[in-house]
Amino acid sequence: MWQRYKLRYFTQCEITSRKWFDKEEGKEKTFIRMTVHDIKAIKGPKIYAKGDLWVVSTEASFNVEPLRTVGDRYRAPWVGVVQNEWHGLNQNGQTEVRLLSPRPPALGDNSTMKLFAIHSSLNAFSEAEEIANILALGTNEPSPLIDCVLGIPPRVELEEEQELYLKDGDIGVSALQRRFKLNDDQARAISGALASATGISNLPVRLVHGPFGSGKTHTIAAFVIKAAELLKASNGRIMISAHTNVAVDRVLQKLLELGFTDFVRVGSVRKIDPTILPHSVHAKTSVHGASQVKELQAMLAEATSARAKVILQQEIEALSTVGKVAARKALLKKCLVVGVTTYSSTHKDLTDKKFDVVVLDECSQMTEPSSLLPVIRTRCKSVVAVGDPHQLYPVLETVREEIENASSQVTRNPLQMTLFSRLSKAGYPKVTLRTQYRLHPMISAIPNKCYYDGMLLDGVDAMDRASLIDISTGGVLPPIVWWDTNGVDEKEGQSKLNVAEANRVSAILHRLLDNGISAEKIGVIAFYAAQASFVTMKLKECLKSDEPYVAEGDEDDESFAPSDVQVSTVDAFQGQEKEVIVFTLCGAPMSSFTTSERLNVAITRAKRHLIVVGAAGMGQKSGVEAWLEILKRARSTPNGYLPSSARTECVLGKWSASAQGTVPDIILSPGFEPELSPSFASDRQVLLRLGFDQRAYWSFYCAAMRAFNYNHDKSRDIIAGAPVIRFIRRSYPQIFDSSGDVKWRSTKARKMFTIDALGLLRRFIEHEYGEDWGTSQKLIDSFEDREDFERDPTGFGWLCLREVTGSVGAERFASADFVPTSEASDDDLKDDSEDAPSPSPITAPYHSNDSGSEDDSWDRP
Repeated sequence: MWQRYKLRYFTQCEITSRKWFDKEEGKEKTFIRMTVHDIKAIKGPKIYAKGDLWVVSTEASFNVEPLRTVGDRYRAPWVGVVQNEWHGLNQNGQTEVRLLSPRPPALGDNSTMKLFAIHSSLNAFSEAEEIANILALGTNEPSPLIDCVLGIPPRVELEEEQELYLKDGDIGVSALQRRFKLNDDQARAISGALASATGISNLPVRLVHGPFGSGKTHTIAAFVIKAAELLKASNGRIMISAHTNVAVDRVLQKLLELGFTDFVRVGSVRKIDPTILPHSVHAKTSVHGASQVKELQAMLAEATSARAKVILQQEIEALSTVGKVAARKALLKKCLVVGVTTYSSTHKDLTDKKFDVVVLDECSQMTEPSSLLPVIRTRCKSVVAVGDPHQLYPVLETVREEIENASSQVTRNPLQMTLFSRLSKAGYPKVTLRTQYRLHPMISAIPNKCYYDGMLLDGVDAMDRASLIDISTGGVLPPIVWWDTNGVDEKEGQSKLNVAEANRVSAILHRLLDNGISAEKIGVIAFYAAQASFVTMKLKECLKSDEPYVAEGDEDDESFAPSDVQVSTVDAFQGQEKEVIVFTLCGAPMSSFTTSERLNVAITRAKRHLIVVGAAGMGQKSGVEAWLEILKRARSTPNGYLPSSARTECVLGKWSASAQGTVPDIILSPGFEPELSPSFASDRQVLLRLGFDQRAYWSFYCAAMRAFNYNHDKSRDIIAGAPVIRFIRRSYPQIFDSSGDVKWRSTKARKMFTIDALGLLRRFIEHEYGEDWGTSQKLIDSFEDREDFERDPTGFGWLCLREVTGSVGAERFASADFVPTSEASDDDLKDDSEDAPSPSPITAPYHSNDSGSEDDSWDRP
């Protein structure tokens, strides 16, 4: 039965009903306990959890007549459903259950019935609690937020009322920005939420729309810290809740980073991040904590980082200490902040405990009944809901016809309408965090245009997200790459896989790992589970070694084997980020399953490199704007588009680890403040004698950027011959080797040159000619022809214009007569298969022209 239906059948079971007197509540209660005597006879995984459904019957066949047709009701055959109340079965096979079916007449008080039982794979814990929670809305003491829950529109907040808190000396925007290092949107969101939490504003609900990488977690943590300070005098309390354990722990970890420790985490020990365990009350912990020690010991054996091992060992000792567990549980009564998943907010230790404020993280990803669990249970007066409705909806069980017609709003499951979306439509105030700090600007431009109406701003620039891979024929691996791959999507049950794509993806992964990129920094996204599994298998096949990789100089980092590269479907990547994302297209562009929300999540995971492997023709044919934008930007960027005929081993053989690293660009980073040399006065006199003016600075700056970041040999010659290099050699000798040449491959020398040396030169120019001469906007307008500059074969000019003018880069570059292509040589253009079509010619525009001479237009930067 297990092999075919994933059900377990037990023949030696009994349920017992017992009455007992609860001294604390002063009343008599009844509990029903089920014992599965043959539990140890069943082989295979024994996974039992709270909320599991069991079908039980007095008959082995589970086939019984309706009770009304039987004469003797007490001897009548019976079948029913019970729900597990414990977090599993104990070693004797016992668990407490709740009857979901009518109680059998034969089961009286203090009696026992022998039964047969089937353990199903269904779990109704959350659903049962959600239903009970909604029914509680009709009690005599409704939630203080009942009007909000019912969707009654709020009154409009006047501008004068907003100014009362936005300009307040304590919770106003300026004060919050100074203390927590916030941008304007983050500070405004927190200010409004604090006004609601403290009663300054009569609006009880605040919504925070946090797109990808916008600092949602930092914003929540800053709010919690400040709100806890303001509410402490009145014994006010805050609950942080989310649908997943990962989301809750992420906020609590941020609180720890900011020095806030007055919180308790409630949950199952196995699901809590080790760094949070010292602040936790475990859901299954007894008074003495013995039930958790074995789990912690198993976690200790599995831990890979030194820090995690220390924390786990300390937690084992804490649970073994008499009184320690009781002391932690006592904290629940007075601790300012409690972190818990929405489902665990129903935990018995939290029953009847009130909270003033509930913070709902990832609110747009959970069903409305789930969101309401902590809101109604805590009887809170204020809610701060954080989410992004442009990303994944709640994961729901649905029939295939609904998936195929997902584009129709009529057929959508009504549970897909989240509390966040409903309150937003009702008119509750919402602040959007518009600045993203995750993606390379070229990548962020796509979701910004396709899903966010162009309202997002970039908090990082191209240099902050510099390439990790150099290409031996010139240039670097750009932020967006599309490797055209002519494979065939094959059916695998209800899923799909593509062998050609999987082979190419595994080869790319192997090459990235060979170049020293840690497995933890790489992710593979597939839209189908079969493809994800197949890529995982191919990766293991092509890896010759499985040695752990640890970043140098960081003893606290975990060890990651090459096979630890995360290969998952889109849904598993929600909330995550990687330096490199490899996208296997396999059926995605033409599938109705690929919703805009799912595609948005997929695109917004990569910080530096988004590599798409799949048929470009399918992306074009789909007509989906995001696919078209990715393809257009890949084709209009040097090394961005690789034809299907490019041989895998030839292309990947030219990839090598970048010597560039992450070096801030002192011009493209407006907030950068270069430190002055201690001898700036004498340095100034030297630079004046050299005639170092704005044009000389811009020329030298461009040459440095191309030389360091794009390995441009001509720019290195310009640096070596510049008069100002003698000044730099004297001021920063560490940049140069014994022969007086720049250490181009040294990370330390590169940072000193681009940050310290160029920073000093910028400060000199601003001091002599005005601060606007330190901006790229002014320098480009003064010394460059934009059309020529964006044709810069290294790609540096294009990226500069992208930073300065936003849309000028991709749009104009894509429409220009000169379109740089991949640096594929004729030898590369031989398909891996014998039946490949003849390739079209591909040129290498910034190496040599047909006459064999180099392009003279780029002798100067």
